[in-house]
Amino acid sequence: NSHISSVVMEQELQNSEALSVIPYAPVRGADRWLLKMHGCVSSPESIVITSDDYRTYESGRKKALAGLVQANLMTSHLLFVGFSLTDPNYQRIIEEVRHALKPRQHAT
Repeated sequence: NSHISSVVMEQELQNSEALSVIPYAPVRGADRWLLKMHGCVSSPESIVITSDDYRTYESGRKKALAGLVQANLMTSHLLFVGFSLTDPNYQRIIEEVRHALKPRQHAT
């Protein structure tokens, strides 16, 4: 079962002392981090699934997590696990990064 495998992998990752799990268990100065943008199985109320969940997410305090993703997309390689590349939140983040990186047209 892939769900069980991913949960076991996640638990193993979280047992690492050098891993910061954002926003649930942030560790300052951690070498690695795991960002749970759309919630955590250990906090079912935090999971983003429905359209209403996305609207609440976009206007809530977790919106800052998208900024973390955007900054890292501009400077690093990221691995996205557990959602579709057609996810509306992902698409918005990617579009904003593309817009920010687009060369500006200078008037002459």
